[in-house]
Amino acid sequence: MKKPKTYKELLFKEIDKDDSETLFELLKKRVHSISHKKIPTRDEHIAFVQTHPYRYWIMILEDDCPVGTFYLQKDNSIGLNILVPSKYLVSEVLRYIGENFKPLNEIKSKVPPYFYMNVPYENKKLSELLLELGGIPIQISYKF
Repeated sequence: MKKPKTYKELLFKEIDKDDSETLFELLKKRVHSISHKKIPTRDEHIAFVQTHPYRYWIMILEDDCPVGTFYLQKDNSIGLNILVPSKYLVSEVLRYIGENFKPLNEIKSKVPPYFYMNVPYENKKLSELLLELGGIPIQISYKF
């Protein structure tokens, strides 16, 4: 008989200004990024956190240990940054979002009526997990 898999306790904590240092440590460990190629300085990062630039910004804790973050923007996009993504962890984040947040109303050609996620092209692991979890690819973006 196969032993049932046990999972760690997940907690979701809204980001506040006191989380700057923890967020900076998570940022330094990040392998894939869309928004930057060079890590900002500590001061630049603290200034960014102070602006609280997202509609919602949540830290993901596994057994009280920070393992990533997600944020929701005003265009209904989800930013997901998990140090080591797993099917369980990504599915729990998506479940949490679905149970606790609603997409903003559609604005034609600007805001779709659903949540969507941009994934760095080289992050094949997350792309595969999202497909396994029922994500539907809608576009590939190119930078010039």
